[in-house]
Amino acid sequence: MPYLVLASGRQETSVQMILDDVMSRQPDPEEIALLHNIFKNCIGQHLIRGYGVYSGTNEKVTTHSKKMDYCEGEKRPLWFVYSGMGSQWAGMGKQLMRIPLFAKSIQKSHKILEPKGLDLIKIITTEDEAIFDNILHSFVGIAAIQIALTDILKAVGLVPDNIIGE
Repeated sequence: MPYLVLASGRQETSVQMILDDVMSRQPDPEEIALLHNIFKNCIGQHLIRGYGVYSGTNEKVTTHSKKMDYCEGEKRPLWFVYSGMGSQWAGMGKQLMRIPLFAKSIQKSHKILEPKGLDLIKIITTEDEAIFDNILHSFVGIAAIQIALTDILKAVGLVPDNIIGE
């Protein structure tokens, strides 16, 4: 599973050094958690902020994305933008179920919907395209995914200033 690594510094080279150091060896979840705790809050005079998305196997580390930018220290508003009906696809939640917090949220929704005759886990994990022929499955599936993703974002400290969508 890929890791998001955050970093900040007074100069671009210092942020680059942190991100390069992480990429130089296998991602260590404890080190990444420490970096998140250090850089989650704005540090005075750290005007350069950056991130990297990495994954690794025993042989090599892959960089999926990396970016640095100047930051004036102003808090920009955070918006959660939810897609509407029609954005769902068969199996849309299958890979996400590997994330424990996501799976826990889906299980909670599943237990609520089960007495109504809906199998939420089947709805979001089946590869059968016909599952969304029933409009109720489309609505329930996309809404449950959005709730679970919101639970993950809130768990990592992201609380929206505004929300757009369903």
